[in-house]
This record gives sequence, C-alpha cells and structure tokens, in this order.
Amino acid sequence: MDLFHISRYGGEEKLEDEGDQDESLKKILRRAKRKRKQEEESKKPEKETKKKLKVSEEPSEEKESVPDEKSNDSEEIATDSKTSEEVTGTNNFQVIGDDNLQKKKTVLQRKLPKWLRDPENIEVNINQNTTSIDGLEFLSSDLITQLKENSITHLFPVQSKIIPMIMQSTSTVVPPRDICCAAPTGSGKTLSYVLPLVNNLKDRVVRKIRVLVVLPVRELAKQVFNVFQTYSKKYGLNTALLASYSSFQQEQKNLTRENLLGEFESLADIVVATPGRLVDHVYGTKGFDLRHLRYIVLDEADRIMEEEKHDWINVVEKSIYSTNRKRLVNLNVAKYLDSPEPLQKLLFSATLSTNPEKLEYLKLYNPILVSASTTCEIPPALNESYVLCSIEQKPLVILSLILHYKYKRVLCFTNTIDGANRLYWLLKLIGDIKVHLVSSSLTTSKRQRLLNSFSKGKVDILICSNALARGIDVENVNCVISYDCPTYLETYVHRVGRTARAGKAGTAITIVDEEEHRSFKKIIKSVSRQSDNLNRINIDEDKLTDLLPKLTKALQSLPAVLKIEKPIEALYISQEHV
Repeated sequence: MDLFHISRYGGEEKLEDEGDQDESLKKILRRAKRKRKQEEESKKPEKETKKKLKVSEEPSEEKESVPDEKSNDSEEIATDSKTSEEVTGTNNFQVIGDDNLQKKKTVLQRKLPKWLRDPENIEVNINQNTTSIDGLEFLSSDLITQLKENSITHLFPVQSKIIPMIMQSTSTVVPPRDICCAAPTGSGKTLSYVLPLVNNLKDRVVRKIRVLVVLPVRELAKQVFNVFQTYSKKYGLNTALLASYSSFQQEQKNLTRENLLGEFESLADIVVATPGRLVDHVYGTKGFDLRHLRYIVLDEADRIMEEEKHDWINVVEKSIYSTNRKRLVNLNVAKYLDSPEPLQKLLFSATLSTNPEKLEYLKLYNPILVSASTTCEIPPALNESYVLCSIEQKPLVILSLILHYKYKRVLCFTNTIDGANRLYWLLKLIGDIKVHLVSSSLTTSKRQRLLNSFSKGKVDILICSNALARGIDVENVNCVISYDCPTYLETYVHRVGRTARAGKAGTAITIVDEEEHRSFKKIIKSVSRQSDNLNRINIDEDKLTDLLPKLTKALQSLPAVLKIEKPIEALYISQEHV
C-alpha cells in the first residue's frame, strides 16, 4: 500500500533524493556566479549593492556545504528570485546619501482641452501677410467701397483669417463652431467681426435682433457702435446702443414699438451694450426679444467673463432660449432641424483666458481658437523703456520726461483713483504742462471734446487709471507712461497697447521704483515681443535738481487744494479685474 501513499505536505519527509538536491544547488551556484560577474563588469558598482550581494551569497555557500533536507523546487525558485531582487533592488529605490541616485523631479503639465492646446496661429506683425481688399470674393462691393472711403486698402492677418470663418457659418449645413480670437491690441479685431456680420445681415427681410455685441465699458461700446453705423447704413440696418449715453426711456424707443395690433416690433437689427444696461432692458423693456439672435460677440472677452452684474450671461441665455429654440448640445439631425437659427458665439481679446472653468461658463459649442501668439503680445512697432528711481523721485521723473524729453500726447496711467487725482493736481499746480484728467464726472460731450483736443495735440498729458487700458482707441497717442508700475502682465499689455496701433510707431515708458524692479523684470520676461530690446532711460540728476524748486512749491500747496476741491472720480477698474 505504500506505493499508493501520497504525501501532500511532507513536512518531515524528503521530496527529492540526494542527487536531485545536488543538481538544484549547482543551479543556484551558477546563477549566483553569473550575478557576481555582472556586478563586476558594471561601470559604476555601488558599495551598498556589493554589501548586499556578499550577504546574499553566504546562505548559498552554506547550502553548498550543508545541504538542507527540506530543499525542493519551490525553494530553488524563491532563492533565485531573492537573489535577483537584491541585485536590481537598488536601481528601483533611492539610496540615501548617494548623489548618483537622486530622485528626478517631475514637472506637472497643465492639462487643457484640445482646442486650447492646438490653436490656429496667425501672423503677429500686422505689416506682414496683409491681404488687398481689391477682388475679395467674401465681401460685397459696397463694403469694399466703404473701406476704401475710410482709407483702408488691406486687411490685417487677423481680419483675413476671421472674416471668412464668420461668413462661412451661414453657408454650412452643420451648425457653426464658436470662434475665439486672441490677438494684440490694434490688430484690427473690431473690423474682423463688424464686416462679416454686416455682410451676412444685408439681405435680411424681417427686422429682428440678430447680432448682440457686449463690451465691458460704455466708452468702448460707443466706439464699436460708431463702427457698425459706418458700415451698416447703406443696407438699412439699424444699430441700437445700450450704454447709458441716453436715458433708459429713449433707449427703449430705439429698441421696440407697439403696432396697431398691440404687438411689439423690433426696431433694431444690431444691439451694442454693456452687461448691466443689457440686463435692465431684458427685464424692463416690453417686446425686447433675443429669440432670433444669430450672433453674440464678446469683445474684451476676458474682462467680460469677470463681470458679475446681475449674472448677465444666464439672463441673456434665458431670453434667447425662452421658446422652443434648441441648444447645440448633444446635437442630432432632429434637434438641428428644429433649430434653423443656431447661435454662434464670437470671443475677442488681447489676453484671452485659458481657464477652462471660465470658458465653460460661456457654454461654447465645438469652439476653435485663432491666436496671434501663445503668450501675451505687444505691438511690434512699440519702443519700450523704463526709468528706475526712488518713490520720492517719481514726480520729478514725469516732469523731466515731459519738459526735458519733450514727450507730447502722453497717456499716463495710475493704479488708483486717488493716485490719478493727486498727480493731476500736482502737475496742474506746477503750471508748465497742459494736463487733463479723464473723469466719469465729465459729460459724454465734454469727454469726447477732451479726447479730440488730445488727438489734435492741444493736451500734453492725459491722466487716467486703468479704464482706458482696455480696448478704447484714443487717436494719436505718441507715448504711454505708467506712473505706477503695473502689477499684472495683462495690465501692462493693455496699457502699452494704447499706442503703436495699426502699425504706427509708439513709445511706452514705465516708472519703476527699487522695490518694484524685480517684479517688473518678471513681467517683461513674460511678454512676447519682436525684439528683446528694453531701454533704460537714465535721467541726469542735474535735470531733476533743476525741477526740485517747482515741485517743492507745488507740494506745499497740494494738501490745501485737495481739501477744497472735491475728489474727482476717475475712470477706474480695480486691479483684480485687469
């Protein structure tokens, strides 16, 4: 019966005879010998590895001299794998104190949607790759004639790219993709959407609001309104401005009217508005209807996304989709046929945000990004300079730049309302400079007359805070001076973008004190430019000393003037919004 006896556990019995044990030990020794040879041939043997090998080899030698009765096939495999782990283990773990095995630092890569990672790039320099307007097939002959009347003979690269994309959206079978455009200031973004939208609406039959343009400040809204007026009047298209330039009741009269049947009719084809005023009319104007809207344009889109007035984006979308109009989400053939007028969103900005959370709030449909660069761009014709001085010397520096260096038509930026007000009165008391302050206390007509006087050279320096840094086109700005150093990259880009527009030359000077020097250098390194030349202006100390008596006298009178005069509320946008 012993022939049929099977020992499953064999804790105390031999599973192999002596010959099999010798053969197993020989295999182990051969493997250990190969491992030792590999270690000796390695270029940079590690001391710790040698020690571990020495320790791991001793049990094998003991097994050779004193064979264990319990050894079996599983013991062979376990011993072999243990030896392998000891040899290669130091390659997988950092040895403390060994410089050769320092852990490599891993850099986390920001994960962006594909359309943000892979934009369609266009030429940054507006003087290159321009397109002649003669023979353009995608613009009507009337629009080309109007362009020539306004001395425009070529389209800039941004316009050559964006205009056909918008116009093709009406001829395609599939819903149009939303378009995001990031391009430097002065690159022609306004005309890139005004021209195709007017061209697409010129044959409309029934007057409904088809285009809505939203802008962050009313001055910029007025500027865009004037451009639409220029190019739409020949086609009988009406443009309404909702930016508090007129009374609320007058704006209502320009939007809708009640017919003999008691129904409200739209009087506007295009609406240009600021967010707050737009919300007022959505709630307060009878017959104000956005259900037939085809295009919504967000100019200065990064600033618009920061607007929280009455949650205006959701208010507008509720008005658009107040009936059975379908959103372009989870689209299929049936849904598309039920929505013959899909809504296309157009975003434009010099510093378009790449924050997916902010862009998600806009509910973009299959967006495409057209970018003049992957970083913040400044105008290629801009000459950048800076002056390094102490805080006490800043008033003397700006006086010297105007009186000694003869800079005229200067747009001067400060960071705060109080700073703009104080600098204005200080230069006013000195008396040798024609200075004005851009103030919200001025009426619209007075502000426009002031800007016209500045453009004609009747004003030496115009002081303002960050409101004019965004999008507003002040004509003939020769020089931009940042009296207060900008804190953020976007602020710097928008400030210097007020000059050197549309290919013209311009100068930007930043007054930097010692404490701001390091942060200013970081901002400058982050800006993409055609040239790395950043000039430092070294003002002669003697020139500053000559101006000291005038400044001292003005400073003595300044406190009394500030107490008597009411603080002027300068146009201001807080730094967190810029």
